[in-house]
Amino acid sequence: MPACPPPRHGNAGPAPLKQHGVRACTAACSRRRDHPLTGILTRLNFLLLHTSERSTAATALVIMARYQPENRTLTWARAGHLPPLLVREGRARYLDLPEGVLLGATHDARYTEATIELRRNDQLSLYTDGLIENPGEDLGHSLARFVSAVTAPPATDPGLDNLVTALAVPGEQRDDVCVLRITSCQPGGQL
Repeated sequence: MPACPPPRHGNAGPAPLKQHGVRACTAACSRRRDHPLTGILTRLNFLLLHTSERSTAATALVIMARYQPENRTLTWARAGHLPPLLVREGRARYLDLPEGVLLGATHDARYTEATIELRRNDQLSLYTDGLIENPGEDLGHSLARFVSAVTAPPATDPGLDNLVTALAVPGEQRDDVCVLRITSCQPGGQL
């Protein structure tokens, strides 16, 4: 699953290189199923802390997940990331957050995992803060607005483009906008 969006065009200096390193490390570690998600986050935190110059410390929000089709479970961990939104039988709720401070914030970071069993027709949305947050807006209001947009009756096209458009503020450029919707739809556990 995507850990972070691609760097914006026009960035200069060490930040894009660092972000590339985070993505490369994430991809390499997550290919191996024997690496716990919390271990990957710990390594990424170490990478950010030890590749940053003192004057240009970098941080990152990350969410990682693994799906086990044989028992329809999704195990996930986060580093400061906002909670996934689960829509089940028409009702939406944010998943309880496992422990996880953003990457690069402290040497004493602790990460834990959470697991959820997905049911047929469940929809789980993972998203970046740039999709829902508006400058000066209370985070609780942003999260409530996202629930309203996700659970609104679909227009002719219930795709994610409409969701992104509904949450956009006209004339405002966002720092990052990404949403991934997972739908559990097959009796055999497939997504």
